[in-house]
Amino acid sequence: MAGSAGGRDVSEGAARTADEARQQAEAAALELGEPVHEIARRRQPQHDFETHGRTLDGRLYMHFSVDARPAEMPALLRRFTEIAGAAAWQKRETDFERQKHDNPLIHGYLDSHFPLERAMIYVRHYSRNTGGRIPQINSTPIVNLGALYSFVALTARVFPKLSPRGQSVLKRRIAGALKDNVGLSPLAFEMRTVAHLMARGFDVEFHDLCEGGGYDFLAKDGEIAVEVECKSVSGDLGHRVHLKRQYQLMPYVLDKMQRPVKSGIVRLLVAKVPDRLHGNHEFMKAVATTIGQALEKSGDVSGEACTVSYHELPIFGSPFDCESPPRIKEDDVIDYCNRMIGDEV
Repeated sequence: MAGSAGGRDVSEGAARTADEARQQAEAAALELGEPVHEIARRRQPQHDFETHGRTLDGRLYMHFSVDARPAEMPALLRRFTEIAGAAAWQKRETDFERQKHDNPLIHGYLDSHFPLERAMIYVRHYSRNTGGRIPQINSTPIVNLGALYSFVALTARVFPKLSPRGQSVLKRRIAGALKDNVGLSPLAFEMRTVAHLMARGFDVEFHDLCEGGGYDFLAKDGEIAVEVECKSVSGDLGHRVHLKRQYQLMPYVLDKMQRPVKSGIVRLLVAKVPDRLHGNHEFMKAVATTIGQALEKSGDVSGEACTVSYHELPIFGSPFDCESPPRIKEDDVIDYCNRMIGDEV
């Protein structure tokens, strides 16, 4: 089984486990006197199933190089875009623009939760502005082009090799991901797992796409067969206050937090809700009102929606004590606040 939790995936662990199983089988083959050149031949990825893979034991397997040359990427990007259609990508971009219009502070959430979609939009804009060229992989720190290009290259190569049912399912998955609140990250995690397996010499059957149910992939190398199931877990798991809700709260309190204050201090407010921070407008407004009261009072406030503890911290020695333009890292701010109040924020 391969899984992802808290923003950290362990797909390499699944491939490593399969690799160890193969090594054990090879050692057993040596003990039985199988020629070394036969074992070496079996380890080499000698096949590239260009049309629809190859059929073994009634199953459709794939195995091809997972590397992509820069010159191949424009065509691979076009093929990938065609799976769900350019209109689906345009609708996703329009949805992001609407969210940014409604909440100018939502950028951080979109960048962290939809990194592939944001990178693809960047590439599409770049291509339109440069007569069809695409940005080089390390040309910008704004988006992760390496992750996007790897995902696009593998998915574009897999799609034409799938059965008609598999193509239909994959098309629906991509189109659905461009509409929902989860995005493409879970599918990209599955494709990374496939890339690890193929790079280690395994033929891969896309069981869930082509057959449905049970497990995601069957990885096979000679007599070794491994069923692989990928699980992606949101970073919000176990947290009552989800990241998106935090960003949605900001427009309600931004004007209150921007009012003039005395110089030389950092104001930290810790709001605690009795249950979850949900998106109801009246609830958000009540939380913001309580936060505003704490700012006006420069002290702690308790309300029905939440309780707010107020702190004034010295700006000297803080992450905000820096030259202009400021280069402030979120983790540094969190560490500073935790250290100053002796609690986790």
